[in-house]
Amino acid sequence: MTIAGRPAGREWKQVPVTAVVEPGRSLSVELDPPRVDVIIGGRSNELETVDIGAVRVFADCVGLNTPATYTLPVHVYVPTSRNVTAVARPDTVRVTVQVR
Repeated sequence: MTIAGRPAGREWKQVPVTAVVEPGRSLSVELDPPRVDVIIGGRSNELETVDIGAVRVFADCVGLNTPATYTLPVHVYVPTSRNVTAVARPDTVRVTVQVR
């Protein structure tokens, strides 16, 4: 018999956001804010196995070729096969792109 855990949540403060860019591109990318809080939710027994070191927080900057400032969503990837939800606060970042 399997007993599911109770709904729960975990939060990590000031997690760095990574800018994902195309390989080989000579871009300078600045993120504001550079860090966000990450909140995950799910069953308590599933959350116990989530390691913040494996969680990836990023802004998808692929295709941004023009020097400008953009507002992009923050994505949170939790490498797990379990049903875990994740959000970033704030959920957007200002991305300033400059071509080098």
